[in-house]
Amino acid sequence: MIDQVTLRRRGAHGLIAHDRERAFDGYTLFAPMMGDGTVYLIDMQGEVAHTWRMPYPPGDYGRLLPGGGLFYCGKTASEGVRFPAWTLFKGGAVLEADWQGNVLWEVRHPDHHHDARLTASGNVLLLTLERVPPEVSQRVQGGIPALDGRDDMWSDRILEVTKDGNVVWEWHAYEHLDPETDRLTMNV
Repeated sequence: MIDQVTLRRRGAHGLIAHDRERAFDGYTLFAPMMGDGTVYLIDMQGEVAHTWRMPYPPGDYGRLLPGGGLFYCGKTASEGVRFPAWTLFKGGAVLEADWQGNVLWEVRHPDHHHDARLTASGNVLLLTLERVPPEVSQRVQGGIPALDGRDDMWSDRILEVTKDGNVVWEWHAYEHLDPETDRLTMNV
């Protein structure tokens, strides 16, 4: 039986609960967010099956690749703070490591955050951010004033890059929103 009271489970380490009837048989891949870049692959009993030691702390996501390698998003040192919360979700590096932890390739981008994906062609989709041009941001309705006194606005951008970092395609979120009808609101 799994204790349903979250407070009693807090602070516990290792495998806290395992309901064999409801769990999908397999492995779990994770890298502790406050960790040193060690990525763990654990089995259904919570035992470590494999580890990788990455050169960066985790920047949100990692995935196992079909050949046994690791696709990993890492958090690089800040290369300029975009806005106050930037350091919370900044990434900066995407890489592939083999089973032994050798880095096969790496792409760095100062505006990368949260996620990245490999494409079927072997390129990488990077979720990045960019400053919205003033002629667009000035037309946006709603929102709240910046706490730090700045009036710039940031938006998501997707970049498709080769494994050596060359941009082959890009998509800008602000180009697909209408400032007249797509208003910023604040839920209080």
